[in-house]
Amino acid sequence: MDFKFNFGAADTPAEPAEKGPTDLSTPEGFIVPRRVTVDWQADMPDEETLEALYEEMEFKGREPILRCRPPNSESLDGPLAAAIEGSDLVPGVYEGGFKVWECSMDLVNHLVDNNVEFKDLKVIELGCGHGLPGIHALQQGAVVDFQDYNTEVLMEVTVPNIRVNCPNPPTPPKLFIGD
Repeated sequence: MDFKFNFGAADTPAEPAEKGPTDLSTPEGFIVPRRVTVDWQADMPDEETLEALYEEMEFKGREPILRCRPPNSESLDGPLAAAIEGSDLVPGVYEGGFKVWECSMDLVNHLVDNNVEFKDLKVIELGCGHGLPGIHALQQGAVVDFQDYNTEVLMEVTVPNIRVNCPNPPTPPKLFIGD
């Protein structure tokens, strides 16, 4: 059985479909990953905007990474707005990408502590949210792809964070949404 979050699917398990080794049918409720195109040449925010919209995330042994403050329910529509307004337990909605998970901070600290070299490596950060580990790798010379379940997470927090922390990467990162 393949792993997937399947956030959009019903709670009852579906009957397994018979499929051959080359059948690429999509189960109901599964969001097919797709690439999001971004103009990476956008202007950098001015100092006042940076101070108002971003905060520094501190790490041991490296410069801070700026992260944008997540959107509030007034700047989003639909069930995602309800999820970040009240509870993260809205059925069928995953909004965890707006939160900076402690494990992402721990991962960056671990990479710094162990002097992990990223020059010329290819990295994908799955479920990237704010993208802190991917940004660290990108700053160290990796080619990085970022993936998250929600388009809103990529556009509202991942992209702004990449822009302010890595304004001119040699290879622009690729972004993917979906399961």
